[in-house]
Amino acid sequence: MNFVAISSDGRTVAANGNVPGDEAAATGLWTFPTGDYLRSSKGDPVAISPDFRYVATETSVQDLQTGKIIFSNVPAAGYFDECGIFPERGNGRRR
Repeated sequence: MNFVAISSDGRTVAANGNVPGDEAAATGLWTFPTGDYLRSSKGDPVAISPDFRYVATETSVQDLQTGKIIFSNVPAAGYFDECGIFPERGNGRRR
């Protein structure tokens, strides 16, 4: 396990270790503090949005609720080795 994130309300944990189904590369979601498994999405997580809606993996950005790939146009695995997902501010531009 090399990725762990806790939702802002402290009720959900995302991690890439011990995901049920033995998926080699996956982001799992569990309740906190009870540890009940909720769901998973494919791919090793690199960043997760503050609202826990999106996860960036090494090759895509996915909707965590539906598993739908939002963006997948990368030249090679590892393209998103380091990234962050920021909430929209006003018109969406960085300030």
